[in-house]
Amino acid sequence: MESHHKAAAAYAEGFYKDLVVDYLGLSRDNNIRSDTTLEQLAKLRPAFDFSVAGTLTAGNSTPMTDGASAVLLSTEAWARERNLPVLAYLSYGKVAAVDYIEKKEGLLMAPAYAVPRMLSDAKLALQDFDFYEIHEAFAGQVLCTLKAWTDLGFCRDKLRLAGALGTIDRTKTQCEGRQPRDRASIRGNRGADCRHVGKNTR
Repeated sequence: MESHHKAAAAYAEGFYKDLVVDYLGLSRDNNIRSDTTLEQLAKLRPAFDFSVAGTLTAGNSTPMTDGASAVLLSTEAWARERNLPVLAYLSYGKVAAVDYIEKKEGLLMAPAYAVPRMLSDAKLALQDFDFYEIHEAFAGQVLCTLKAWTDLGFCRDKLRLAGALGTIDRTKTQCEGRQPRDRASIRGNRGADCRHVGKNTR
């Protein structure tokens, strides 16, 4: 619900005006339900796992009409040669996979494993960032990852950490259902991008 409300507010404030390209008459994300409530969301049936354990519904999952975006990734020299502004630097990265097939881990939980390893490489704590981008098609996956990082048992037994990774300031995550209000403010700040890419593997 929070994501719907933040995204609707961002559209109302004009944040997406130069970010969304019109196509076939569509100029606004049609996934957003600005008037949704917890009561309405609670009435939706699970869309994937139909057992009592199912939590992913049409209200917290991306529909098949999801859009796309692009990032131009280059060396700093290449950008300067073409007079392109450098908006951010990719300093560290990590890839992880989980065994969902044999039910050893939940589907899409790879970011929960990759981020602590990346933080170790960078010698940073989870809380050392100015903003966070946790990108996933399912709100449940993001919430599950955040909860896993605060769980001492998960962090100790699965991540082999001495203690819980901890919490993050939720006001720094997908502000307005978007990146920070003033995109120019990103420059000079430290951000973390956590996303699930590709397939889970054996």
